[in-house]
Amino acid sequence: MGVPPLPQWTQWTSLGGSLLSAPAVGRNLDERLEVFAIGNGGNLNHIWQTAPNGNWSTWNSLGPRGLASVQPAVGRNADGRLEVFVVNNDRNIIRFGRQLQTTGGLTGLTLTITSLRLLNP
Repeated sequence: MGVPPLPQWTQWTSLGGSLLSAPAVGRNLDERLEVFAIGNGGNLNHIWQTAPNGNWSTWNSLGPRGLASVQPAVGRNADGRLEVFVVNNDRNIIRFGRQLQTTGGLTGLTLTITSLRLLNP
């Protein structure tokens, strides 16, 4: 019995952007991918699929300036909301999270700053 052939990869496609960090990728509840990275201005940028397995939006800044060029971390809460964690130049952890509307839909990302401070490495 033979092994079935593996699916072929697509050609590389540039998503554009001018980034200082490696990207972090999360998956929304509707299966769309969302990519987060620190942009050249030191702010959190993101781009997302406009439909599952579909095309991509353009890069958008979530702010604020003054983020360290460290790869963001992204995860999904039990209720499906994406949470993104970054480090600013003052070595504080900043959390970005989606807020649920009363209708249950998702709105844009909103900024919440935590009081966590990183220790010396």
